[in-house]
Amino acid sequence: LMKDMQNLDPKSVLANERTLLHYAEKGLYVGAVAVVLVYQKNIVVKGCGVLLVVVIAIYLLWALVEYYSRLGRIVGRSAVGRSTSLRLNWAHGPLLVVVLVVLVAIISVIEACIKAMDALSS
Repeated sequence: LMKDMQNLDPKSVLANERTLLHYAEKGLYVGAVAVVLVYQKNIVVKGCGVLLVVVIAIYLLWALVEYYSRLGRIVGRSAVGRSTSLRLNWAHGPLLVVVLVVLVAIISVIEACIKAMDALSS
């Protein structure tokens, strides 16, 4: 068992997670710009913000798929991946991060659309 553990370099798993966090960080920066655009009064700018939110959601999902793809290649090289007690990562953590970021972006867009509808009706 210990021999299998030595075959898997923990730095590879941590580097993979760090890469995902870098991708998510950049996505959050652009997502913040998108939310600011959604709250603008100009309908064209607001539309650009909504479009940017959709693009960022797709980008974050792509980053998550890439993370799991790389993780599969890293862990697949040794028997450690077969034993859940020896795993060096929490498999659902990155998925949770992406879901939360996308959820916040969607809630912001919905709130901005509601405010825009209220402004148009009054």
